[in-house]
Amino acid sequence: MSQGLFFNLSLGTTKGDMARAIFEGIAMEIADNFSLIETVSGDIDTISVAGGMTRSDLFNQIQSDIFYKKVVKYKNSEATSLGATMTAAVTLGIYNTYEEAFKNIVGKEEAIFNPNAENHIKYDKLRLRKHDLYNALNQRGVYEKFMRKI
Repeated sequence: MSQGLFFNLSLGTTKGDMARAIFEGIAMEIADNFSLIETVSGDIDTISVAGGMTRSDLFNQIQSDIFYKKVVKYKNSEATSLGATMTAAVTLGIYNTYEEAFKNIVGKEEAIFNPNAENHIKYDKLRLRKHDLYNALNQRGVYEKFMRKI
């Protein structure tokens, strides 16, 4: 299991830099997962987001820039409860399809985040550096040694 680490820190690194790096690192891991999904399902052009971190517009924009896809946030970000409600509504015959249930229960988007090409290029280079660092540490057993709990 991969764990996070900070690299390229300096005395000038701020708390804000580190908070943003956490957002970026999480979004890069999600992007790696989307790449795997797309090899099976084909291209995905829009990502609907849910969960606590998606309350942050900054995080949603970072995701859009890294994925290079449109990211859509809805007013209710509780995906699990919405999924259960939609499943019950379809099962009980209130709606015929999940698409119909989604449109009626979730409604319109609250915000749409479109990717910034310039940011995406920077993030793509950063992702490659992240993969290079991880692979170099992992191949030599250094990653496991240093990430082990003491």
